[in-house]
Amino acid sequence: MKIYSVSKGEYSDYKVMALYSNKEYAEGICNRIRRYYKYDRPFVEEFTLDENLEILKKGYNIYFLRMDREGNASGIEITGDIDNIGDWGFDIHNKLYMYVLAKDEKHAIKTVNDKRAELIANNKWKVTRK
Repeated sequence: MKIYSVSKGEYSDYKVMALYSNKEYAEGICNRIRRYYKYDRPFVEEFTLDENLEILKKGYNIYFLRMDREGNASGIEITGDIDNIGDWGFDIHNKLYMYVLAKDEKHAIKTVNDKRAELIANNKWKVTRK
């Protein structure tokens, strides 16, 4: 189920002003009040309610791990960072890090390894000079 917020600001000034079950309602209210804001004008955001609930019910966990270019995994841990699922990047040691939903460590490693292979194949692995 989708929900829609009328929000404004960013970072520490971010605020959800109202929530709606209908996108048209949210856009209508947003457009109506927007003219009263010179700065930090309101905008509509879309969210999926209970987005990961079914997957978590099926026994999946949120894993965080790092992987070097050769495919060696390290720092594997189960985390509660539900808002980070799918996030990835490179740490200061040029290791890929990623948050994934997985059944177990082996599944988490395979998922991150697939991302590693994709990045290498597309020449998107961050290159650092020594």
